[in-house]
Amino acid sequence: MKRIFETLSKKWPEYVLEVLVITIGILGAFALNNWNEERKEKILERNLLSEVRGGLKQDMKGIDRMLEFQKLINTSQNILIEWLGSEQAYNDTLSTHIHQSLYYSSYQAHEGPYETLKQFGMHKIRNDTIRRQIGLLYEVVYPEYYSLLAMYQHNLDKMGPYIEDHLLEINYREAIRITDVEKMKADPKLRFMIGSLQNIGESNPFGNTPWVKNQIERTLELLERELE
Repeated sequence: MKRIFETLSKKWPEYVLEVLVITIGILGAFALNNWNEERKEKILERNLLSEVRGGLKQDMKGIDRMLEFQKLINTSQNILIEWLGSEQAYNDTLSTHIHQSLYYSSYQAHEGPYETLKQFGMHKIRNDTIRRQIGLLYEVVYPEYYSLLAMYQHNLDKMGPYIEDHLLEINYREAIRITDVEKMKADPKLRFMIGSLQNIGESNPFGNTPWVKNQIERTLELLERELE
């Protein structure tokens, strides 16, 4: 026992140094592991946000294309309404406007990046403002927008069969032929239905789209600042 104490008294600095080296090594490895995990989490977060940003940029382009198509539809509906109330004879140009009056400008956001984000967990987004804004856009704004656009589709579905009763057939390769022009012009319900559809088209999507675009732009602005 005496020899043990003598050995310890002589070599204790070596033992202390050895313990210190081991402790520092363990703590260093732990810190390095934490740093590496945090780095991977930041890379994942950045990739997720970049995907959402890319999807939103495509959404903006899609909305603009949809609006241009809806303008074409509304113009044709206006021309058709004016013709119904006029003495103008039926012609092939009106056939085109009948076709276009029955078109539907659909829209669907690119929700794949958001679904991927949800699979990893919204908590991966550390910025509370961005996380709330993304959730608001995809969980509130987009669903509400779809429901408003569905109102137009619903009324179009009601008008389509009714206007078809006045047509011999719908042929997208040739001019539409009307069974009885005078009867069609004298039909107040037809004019009402086309006018109502045109008014709904002015409200949905035209009236509500600026609100949706504003929310997309706000989300993109936040993402751009975060990713710069």
